Amino acid sequence: MNLVYLIKWRKCFDNVVKNRDVNIINLSNEGALVMIDDDVDFTNKALDNGCTAYARYYRFRLIKLGNLENAQKAIKPLDIWIENNTLNIIINPLRLSTFDIAKILYDLNFELELISEDDVEYTK
Repeated sequence: MNLVYLIKWRKCFDNVVKNRDVNIINLSNEGALVMIDDDVDFTNKALDNGCTAYARYYRFRLIKLGNLENAQKAIKPLDIWIENNTLNIIINPLRLSTFDIAKILYDLNFELELISEDDVEYTK
């Protein structure tokens, strides 16, 4: 089970949790903290329904590109792309830490330098 924190959730929450096994931990004016098995699918559905999710945005300078497809499978990012020799990854920070991301990418033969790491309000 993974945690997901939705920041702007009031208008979309009912549609997102309907017919799902969601454990609601806390609801407040600031956000909704829930626990669910597939956090990526849940978060994407929440974003599609107008929610805003707490996420972390990593930017890495690429020294050597490893296997990007396997990185996507292992990290399960909300979004991942390469632009101007920079690997950009947006993840649920309640599931993976910076150390986890670095270890996964290193094990997949990436050579990277962290440019920035920012907490963001992620929406579609």
